[in-house]
Amino acid sequence: MQSLKQRRALVTGASAGIGAAVARRLAREGALVTLVARRKEKLELVARDCPGSECVVLDVCDAPAVDRELGKREFDVVINNAGLAIGVERLPHGDPEEWSRVVDVNVKGVLNVFHATLGAMVKRARGDAVLLGSVAGRQVYPGGTVYCATKHATRAI
Repeated sequence: MQSLKQRRALVTGASAGIGAAVARRLAREGALVTLVARRKEKLELVARDCPGSECVVLDVCDAPAVDRELGKREFDVVINNAGLAIGVERLPHGDPEEWSRVVDVNVKGVLNVFHATLGAMVKRARGDAVLLGSVAGRQVYPGGTVYCATKHATRAI
């Protein structure tokens, strides 16, 4: 495996769960990690375990803000992890506002982050982009209509 020392890594959804674990591991391997999430306090807690990291409070659904905050930076590694799972009601009883939020985060958020960051990688002809999905993108379950659909989309992206 190639060394991560001093490589610039971006992790979205870094305030908890898989994103926080990935950020911590990258930092332990020597990467300079940019932690992205909406919750400042939680980001700052993760940053304590990531020497040399930077916190960027950002909603990946806000395309102009994503471009503004991430578009001028160069990353060696982009871990596109931010995601949301809400609304487990069956379709006839679901909440269309929740559906929109899940689609915005899990599909548009992924696209926004890659749109802002991949151009620099292509220009330099190097970098690693990782998109985390879910088994829900392959195996649907009752009440998972919208979430599973977004993870199908993630797989396609």
